[in-house]
Formats: sequence, C-alpha cells, structure tokens
Amino acid sequence: MHFYDKLLAYRNSMGLTRNMGIRILEIQEGYVKGEMLVSASQQNLIGSVHGGVLMTFADIVGAAAAWSYGEYTTTMNCSVNFLNAATDVDRLYAEAEVEKHGKKTIVTRVVIKDVSGKKILVSTFSFFSLGTPITFD
Repeated sequence: MHFYDKLLAYRNSMGLTRNMGIRILEIQEGYVKGEMLVSASQQNLIGSVHGGVLMTFADIVGAAAAWSYGEYTTTMNCSVNFLNAATDVDRLYAEAEVEKHGKKTIVTRVVIKDVSGKKILVSTFSFFSLGTPITFD
C-alpha cells in the first residue's frame, strides 16, 4: 500500500476526526481534500456551524497536508477569516494546500466551502515539524 493511502486511512481512523464526522477524501504531497458531515450539535444558537467546529475542521485538514511530507507536525499558529455563515448545510468541504515547506515550518492555506461552492472560511496555519517520521503501527 502506498504511503498516501496509509496516511489517508490513518488520519480517518483518528478519534476526533471520526467523532466530528470528518473524512479525508484525498491526500497528495502538499494537498488534502476533506469533508465534514454537519450535525445539529455542531451548530450555534443562530443555527450556523460553530466557529470552533470550523476551526477544528480546518486544523485537521491543514495538518494532514503538513503530514503529507512524511513527518509528524504540531500546530504553531493560525489565522482565520470567517467569510460567510454555514447555515442550512448538511456537509462542508475543505481543501488545504501547502504554501511553504521549510526545514522546520510548514505553512498551509485552508479553504472551507459549502456544497454550492460558497466560501465559508479561509485560514492559514503554521505547523512545526517534529522531525519524527510518520509510522503506521
């Protein structure tokens, strides 16, 4: 089995990913696409997907893109712009692209959209490479 197939299965088996209804659909070097099934428990008092849920989705997809280079990373920093409320949605999609792959720092740009293609969130994440190769035990 190819590294990216193993990484996809590994990322999809992680507890928080599964518990939030998130699924990584595609992984390539420097790129990840994922989807999240939206539940009522993920919505805030005005009926849109809670910002913290959106941030978690973006972090999971962005981290998977950082991991696509074969080393474990940890989130150092992020910035986010909430562009539109995610109301009346049952699923969302996220794409992460690596903007910079340095020796120790990986910067990803994550965009979350609804099924119609409307942008919900745009974020930038900085990840620190721990220098430890990813293993699949």
